[in-house]
Amino acid sequence: MLDEWIYFLKNSEVGDDFKAKGLDKAKEKLRYEELSEEDKRFYNCSTENRRIEMSVEYTKELEVAFEKEQAELDAKQGKAIEIAKNLIGLGCDNEFIIKATGLNTEQIDQLSTES
Repeated sequence: MLDEWIYFLKNSEVGDDFKAKGLDKAKEKLRYEELSEEDKRFYNCSTENRRIEMSVEYTKELEVAFEKEQAELDAKQGKAIEIAKNLIGLGCDNEFIIKATGLNTEQIDQLSTES
């Protein structure tokens, strides 16, 4: 592996069959340095555009995951409210309803006034 690095340093070349760690990055850098200035600008713009595209895709994935999680939370909250209304109708005290549903005192009071 050391021989491959020595060869690279002496000849500014990386053989296709070289396996030394890090030489793949050195090869890419060498190829970049051999580009014309116009090609470097094009490469840099292309790289930046790809980075932005990947960022947009990742943001979309996060938004979808967040919306799914929010929908699940809303469904759980709706179920808790439904149970609380039933318990209020049965005449259960607020402390029991709070323990059974996870709702807070204000939410229970509001549901009680709506019934």
